[in-house]
Formats: sequence, C-alpha cells, structure tokens
Amino acid sequence: MRILYLYGEEITGRKAREIHTLNRVLSLARCGLSVTLITATSDREISAKSMLLAMSEGDLSGIEFQTFSREWKIGGVSIKSSTRFYLQVGGWLKKQPAFDCVYGIHLKAAAFVKKSFPKTPFIFEAHEVFSDAFDSRSWRYRKLCLQEQSVYRKVDAVVSTSHYLLTQLEKSFSIPQYRLISPNCAEACFFEWDLDRADPFELLYLGSFQQWKGVSNAIQAMKLLPDFHLTIVGGSDREIEALRKEAPVNVRFLGFLTHDQVQVIMERASIALIPNRLTPVNSLQTFPMKLVEYAAAGKKIVTTDLPILKELQPGDWCSRVPADQPEAIARAVKEQSLKVQDRFVIREWARSFQWGPQAERIRLFIAERLILLKK
Repeated sequence: MRILYLYGEEITGRKAREIHTLNRVLSLARCGLSVTLITATSDREISAKSMLLAMSEGDLSGIEFQTFSREWKIGGVSIKSSTRFYLQVGGWLKKQPAFDCVYGIHLKAAAFVKKSFPKTPFIFEAHEVFSDAFDSRSWRYRKLCLQEQSVYRKVDAVVSTSHYLLTQLEKSFSIPQYRLISPNCAEACFFEWDLDRADPFELLYLGSFQQWKGVSNAIQAMKLLPDFHLTIVGGSDREIEALRKEAPVNVRFLGFLTHDQVQVIMERASIALIPNRLTPVNSLQTFPMKLVEYAAAGKKIVTTDLPILKELQPGDWCSRVPADQPEAIARAVKEQSLKVQDRFVIREWARSFQWGPQAERIRLFIAERLILLKK
C-alpha cells in the first residue's frame, strides 16, 4: 500500500507535532507500508530525513521524501504561503502514480487534496478542535468552524487521538462514520532508560512554554518546595529570560536539549510535572504525550486533572491536582516523594502506548476503509 503523508510545514526539530509525525511515518513504514513524506522546504540544517535517520538508526526502508517551498517573493519581499506550497504539491502529484490514500493532520492539506484530487481517499488524524482555540464570538472562530466542518464532511476517515476528543468533534461537526482511536505514543528509547538513577528531590518539566502549559504555576510551586530542585527543559531564550525573573533559586533552565542530553536529565528526575491550564478549550483536547513519555521512563507524575485522564486511567503514581493552584502542585509533590513506587509498574502502564502496535492498527484500519470505498 502506497501512502502519501502530507505535512505542510517546515521541520524545525522543536515541535511536538513534528516528532509525532515522524514517529507515525516511521512506524507505518515498519509495518510494511510504502510512505512518501512531503514537508515544506527549510533553511535549517535539520530535516525530516536527518531526524528520521537518527530515530531509525539509519534504516529508512519504505520511506521517501519530498520538499516544496512555502516562500513566495513579491517585489523583493519574501513571504511564506501555503498556496505556493500546495500548488507545487499538486503539480508534482499529477506526474506520480496514484497513491492509495493521503494521510495528514492539517486542515489545509485535507481541503487541498479533496478539492484538487477528490477521488483520492484522505485519512485525517485529529488532535484538537482548532476553532476552540478562539473566542466563540470572534471571526477566527467562525472561519475555522466553517473550515473544519467542510473538511470533516469530505474526508474519508478520521483517526482521533482519544475518545474524549472524538466526543468533542461529534458535538461540533458531522464527522465520517469510519473512525479509529489511536493515541500518541512514547518512543522506544524511553522504555530503555535507567530506572535506578532517580534522585527523590529532583523534579522535571519538559516541553514548550505556551501559556496553556502552565510553566509559571510549576515555578510558583517551587517557592513552596525549598528542599526540591526543578529542571526545566525547553523554551526559547526570550521565554526563559521572562520566566527566570520569577523563579526561585531551586529552579534551573536548560533550554532546548538533544535527545541524549534529555536522557541524562530525565533519568535523574524522580517526579515530572504537567501543570497545564484549562484554557483555551482546545488545550484540553490534545493528547498529553508527555504523560506517556514520563511514564515510559518510570517517572512519578504530578499533573493538572485533565478530562482525558479519566480515559487513560494512570495509577496512584500519577497525582491529579486542580489547575492554576501552585500550592496543590507543591502538596502533591511532597506526597509523591514519600510514596514507594515500583517504577517498572509505571513503565508497564505506558507499554499500551507504543508506535509499532498503533501503526499496525492504523494499517488495518486504512486497508479496510479502502476496500469499502472500492465497493
């Protein structure tokens, strides 16, 4: 089966959706599919191919790569344009043997394929309700609502990262009856990292500094935890400097790290933090990939009580606290630090979230859908 994975952005190496996409492509190829990954051209040294070479230990069997520019020069000014990108993709596709289907996570990718190649099946992987990022009275909300409704009416199947997200989609849109729940997963390396190096007083936050991530709540909690130390991995230089001003001395910022550097930091941490806020609404719909990664590495966790946790059902090694309450985070950290947890049990919970088995489920799902479309 030949699949085109259409990703209409540059690869930067710093976004969760990029890591997700690359793992999805790699795992689909490893279960026997032929996958062509199209991304936008980047002026960075890093690329989808270089990242996958590292992730796959050099084995890129079944994967091909194409890149097209998003830059459009008008009067000496260079602007990024999705229109230019998809015009080039369309021209290239017309010269290729037909793909069995196209797979993607972007609304524009789905809209482009179903308009320009209406007979080509499109499998849309949903991660959130995009319009819920905005006030329901705003023009952006209305525009995205119309775009999402149009896409869900035209795509041939939906892969949702959780039951919770699927129910939110059903409330808002007419989505295809053919759908699959396939969660985000942890890379294999997390399951291999050492479980015996954890320092009971070391805490970890790993991720972006978006407002809804609640990093400032974790920092405020550290003022109530003078005996503990928090290492924060991620964020740009400007974001780090802004948060450093409010951070106590038991918080350190390391910025962006390589995978090997993350391993050293994560192995040393005992408890990981997920201090998310509950707004905007779409932040509640995204799958907490860090929860699975932390668990795969055997970490105890203190997290905001997110709706999806009822579905995922982590054990008592995962403390749930109300949003925007640093004192609750601090209290939960102290309680977890006193608990004796079998880190192999934590890791075992995470084994349900591995890329290989999920890719096989998606492969079978796509094959069944294509058979039905041909009838």
